[in-house]
Amino acid sequence: MTREKTLIDIQSQIKNEFGCLGDSDDKWAYLLKIAKDHPIMNQALVDDKFLVSGCATRLYCVPEFIDGKLILHLDTEQGGDNPMIVRGLAALASRVYSEQSPADILAADP
Repeated sequence: MTREKTLIDIQSQIKNEFGCLGDSDDKWAYLLKIAKDHPIMNQALVDDKFLVSGCATRLYCVPEFIDGKLILHLDTEQGGDNPMIVRGLAALASRVYSEQSPADILAADP
C-alpha cells in the first residue's frame, strides 16, 4: 500500500524540480510547460463569485470538498492573451493544496 503524499512532500518535490533547472530562463520555461499541461477547468464552474480578487488576470478558484479533502479547481480565463504565468502558478497551487485536509493546509508553511 502506498502512502498519500503530504503537502510537505509535494512542496519538496516542486522545490527539487525547479532546483534541478539551470538558470531562470529554464525555470520560466518549466512554469510555462506546467501551465500548458494544466487541464482546462470545466466551464460550468466559471462564475464571477470564484474570481480571485486583486489578481492581475481573471483567475478562478473553485473549492470542492470530497471526503474531507480540498479539491481546488484553478484556471485563468481562456482565450486571446491567456496569461500563462498566472496559469502555471495556479497549477502549482492546485498541485500543492488539492487532496489535502483543511487542517494540513493550515498547519503547513505556504
